[in-house]
Amino acid sequence: MKTTLKLQKRKLKKSELKKITGNGSDTCYDGFCRMGIDEPWQLGAGDQNGFCCQL
Repeated sequence: MKTTLKLQKRKLKKSELKKITGNGSDTCYDGFCRMGIDEPWQLGAGDQNGFCCQL
């Protein structure tokens, strides 16, 4: 039995877009960052709030 996936194009929500672009921050700093509040710190570029920038 073969199944096919139907993909739909849609506009991203603001929150989804912010996740892709690094939480809506314009500036990324080298140092330590974390992916979420409960996530451990890691070496990488982060925004002014300490969240990792998705470059």
